[in-house]
Parts: sequence; C-alpha cells; structure tokens
Amino acid sequence: MDMKINNFKEYIKIYGPDLSLWPDAIKKAAIYALKNNNGFQNLISEEVEFENIINLKKIIPHRVNLAQDIIARAARIPQQAKPARGFSWGFGIMSPALSFASFAVMAFIIGFAASDMQENGYTQNSQNDIIQKIFSDTGLDGGELL
Repeated sequence: MDMKINNFKEYIKIYGPDLSLWPDAIKKAAIYALKNNNGFQNLISEEVEFENIINLKKIIPHRVNLAQDIIARAARIPQQAKPARGFSWGFGIMSPALSFASFAVMAFIIGFAASDMQENGYTQNSQNDIIQKIFSDTGLDGGELL
C-alpha cells in the first residue's frame, strides 16, 4: 500500500503523531512511508514538536478568595449619583427654564385649539346635540353603550 504525502498530512491532523493510535488499515503504510521517506519523518517530528508546545501551557491557579477580593474592592469604590440634567421622564427634576418653556408651549396649543373650536361653532352644547342625534338615530338611550 502506497501512502501519499497529502494523505499522510490529513491522517496526522486526524489521529495525531502517535502511530499507535492510527487505524491498522493505514498504520502499516504509514510505517513503511516513514522508513523510506525523510519528508514523512519531518512531518511527524514537526507535529510532535507542536504537540509538545501545546502541552507546555501554563495554568496559573487563582487564589481561593479571589471572588471575595473583587467584591471587597468594588465595595470600596465610592459610587456617586449623577444629577439629573435636562428633560427628565423619570423622577428627576426638570430645569426651571425647560419647565417654563414646556408650559408656555402647552398653553399656546390649548389656547389655539380652544379658539379654533369656537370659531367653527363647536361648543359643549353642540357636542351634546350631536351625541343625542346619534342615540336617537340608533334607538339607544345611551346607557346601553356603557
């Protein structure tokens, strides 16, 4: 059985550099290729070196009370509440200038709408007349809608 270098590279990626872990069907061809070709030997030696580098990783264990230290340090940091600035939808206080401007715009809109309604003849009495006409056309007395 003849083994090509590309197949050998794939088998190294899959099974690793230890030939004892390779399936028997390809192990014999791999051993034969290693004995007869320096390119295959170089691939195995590079992979062994790479595996050794990976296995040298240093793991620094954390201290037993690391979580308590982090919480204690966070508790010592002074927490300052930021003052409310500008328009506030929450419980903050609006600035006086913004409050005045908001109320002035609202008063202008209400005044404009009220004067427009009076110019067009809409009054409380005319609204009541419209409601009574609706009820009289439908035959309802009004209480049935509630």
